[in-house]
Amino acid sequence: MFWLPRKTIYTGPKKQRGNICFQVGLPPQRLADVNGDYVDDGTPSGGGGWTLIQEWDTNAGDMVTIDAAFNLNARGQGFYWNVAGTLLTLCSATDDTIRTFACSTPYDPDTATQVNGRAVVNPQGLHWNAAGTLLFCHVIVGDRIDAIPGSGFVVGNGAVVSDITKADVGHGGPGDGSKVMTLSADFMLWEGDGDIIKRISTPGGNLDAFAVQATEPMTGGTGNLVIGTSPLTLDNKSYCRGVGAPGVEFVTMDDALDVATINYSVAQSLSGLTSMRPVYLWFDPNDTSEIWTQGDLSGGMQLARFATNVPSL
Repeated sequence: MFWLPRKTIYTGPKKQRGNICFQVGLPPQRLADVNGDYVDDGTPSGGGGWTLIQEWDTNAGDMVTIDAAFNLNARGQGFYWNVAGTLLTLCSATDDTIRTFACSTPYDPDTATQVNGRAVVNPQGLHWNAAGTLLFCHVIVGDRIDAIPGSGFVVGNGAVVSDITKADVGHGGPGDGSKVMTLSADFMLWEGDGDIIKRISTPGGNLDAFAVQATEPMTGGTGNLVIGTSPLTLDNKSYCRGVGAPGVEFVTMDDALDVATINYSVAQSLSGLTSMRPVYLWFDPNDTSEIWTQGDLSGGMQLARFATNVPSL
């Protein structure tokens, strides 16, 4: 007679009776200033302020491939990443060129390889539309902004798609202040005239179909002495500008694109940088956890990557 166990001894695969979920949060979309306060309402973000992740400087031997692609000591005067961090577009007015580089390691300009370049006389300040098919560039010689063709966030060599000049929109004086655009490129805010900002509709990024919707004085800030701006936040109510040695200014509006309520903060300095004077800035409006700056030197390219430490949604 054989003894039979009361319980079956099962050695096969185990079945999971339930799911364990980890809540990791969504990327933040609000912008916090250098000190860690949300720029839209001034409340603390809880993140404690920006911290430097890494900086690169061709004068220190960094970004060798990028340095070699531009003429000797070419001055960095605009940059823009694609969201994946695999494509970096840079321009230099001293080199009269816009170039796109592929980075084998995302967001690491030391791993860059040039994929295309385009000759442009005195380009400054760059903005890609969300589809990566149009690159907007401030062209100092000509006092205009060009919409340049592209594909997959790589600058193209075809004819300029459309353009807009300071005379077109009624900017007098220098008229060479910074521009900031919505992700869709349907609207542009163009600073100029000493202390004047204009809201301009540019449907689908077509600069030839522009319409000036509003003209307002700027409150505070350094006016049209600044060329570099970040993108607009996702709600189209905030952005920031690099102002050199003083650091970064934060620009706010009460409502989306409401230039009648525009206000410029007192500049905040950035800690941790060794020599950079921040001028151009970039962040992903869908994920404000990081922000990049580019320095404006007489020669060389400088980039810095900061964690904003904004909490997840």
